[in-house]
Order: sequence, then C-alpha cells, then structure tokens
Amino acid sequence: MELLGRWQMLYPMPHRLRAAGRSILLGSLLTSVLLIGLQTLGWLEPLELRVFDHLMQRRADATVDDRLLIVGIGETDLHRYGWPLSDAVLAQGITQLQSHQPRVIGLDLYRDLAHPPGTLDLKSVLQAENMVAITNILSSVAAPAEVPVDRIGFNDFVLDVDGVLRRSLLFVAADDQDYYSFALRVGLRYLAPLGQAFRCSSEALWLGQTPIFPLTTDSGGYQRADARGY
Repeated sequence: MELLGRWQMLYPMPHRLRAAGRSILLGSLLTSVLLIGLQTLGWLEPLELRVFDHLMQRRADATVDDRLLIVGIGETDLHRYGWPLSDAVLAQGITQLQSHQPRVIGLDLYRDLAHPPGTLDLKSVLQAENMVAITNILSSVAAPAEVPVDRIGFNDFVLDVDGVLRRSLLFVAADDQDYYSFALRVGLRYLAPLGQAFRCSSEALWLGQTPIFPLTTDSGGYQRADARGY
C-alpha cells in the first residue's frame, strides 16, 4: 500500500481516468449480477440449450467403430417381408448374426406378442445368453417372456421441456427393482469379459473404478431439469 501511494504521488491518476475505471468496474459488476440472476431464474436456459444444440450439430462425424454392427429395417425389407416381421424372419436374422459369434446382440424391437410362423424358433434363439431385449416402462410394453430380467433393458427416453432429446436415461433405482436401460445392458454384456464390475451408489454409477456421475438439475445449460434417475 505504501508503494502504491508513492507511485500515485509521483504519477497521479487523472480524475477522469479514475472515474472511468470505477464506471467500468461498476458496470461489469452489475452485468455479472444480472447474468447470474437470469441464469438462476432459468431465463437463459432456452438460449444456452440452443447454443449447445448448434455446437453439437457442427461436430465432425465420429469415425466408424468396427466393433459395432447396426442391422436396420428399411423400406426394401418392409416391402419384402411386411410389418411386423414374422417370428421366422426375425429368428433367421438372429441366427445368422450368431454364426459370427458376437459378444452381445441387442434386439431393439418390441416382441411382447407372437407373430407366427416361426414362434418356437424365435423363442429358442432368444434364450441365448448374449441376447438382450427391450421393454418400455412408461407404456407398459413387456419384454419377451423367454428373456430373463438381467437381459432386459428399457428404452424409455427423457425429453426436455422443448421436446428435444439431449440426454439418455441409464439407470433407475426403484423400490421393487432396479431398472437398466437397453444401452446399459448391452454395454455391460459387452464389457463383461473384461471383468468390469458394475454397481450403483448414491453418488454415481460405477464401472470398475470408473464413476459415471448423474446430471444435476443445473448441469451445463440446465437450471431446472428433471434429473431423477441416472
């Protein structure tokens, strides 16, 4: 402080410059308080989420991972086999995939009802230990009866208030049982040979020693997000 006082005596700061400095400081302080207040109230959330969407859309395309194969059902298939696919066609497709000895197969199709012919064949292939099926909790769509609970994952999604899908629900702990997402079930089955134990705590999901922390109500651009579950 003494050195600063001597420096000011030798080089006095003009009154206008000091006043301008105070004005800039006060203006910066008021702007910061205003922005923090608007963000806390959630008024900036729509803008921040749109900026996030824009940045995500401008990302470079991810490289193809040759460990993954997605088998889709296109217009040509619908014209050839009809819809819904018969149990025989579905069983034949799964059997062909099994011939390549995949570590896991995730069947992302609702199959709570039989669509003969070929129902017995489909029931047989669904009993394979590397098969994962889906259910929908909100719509009460059951998984195939042949698939045990530890190979069933939900495909429910959480939409933001503007109707955009930005996040994925992985796990929900309920009083009756724990619910795993379809993606989590498939991922855990794939990683099982690596010895990555999975567990859930009140702070995070744990894959081995790696934590997967859940979003909070104010993560990123969110201010009042529904952050229940993981």
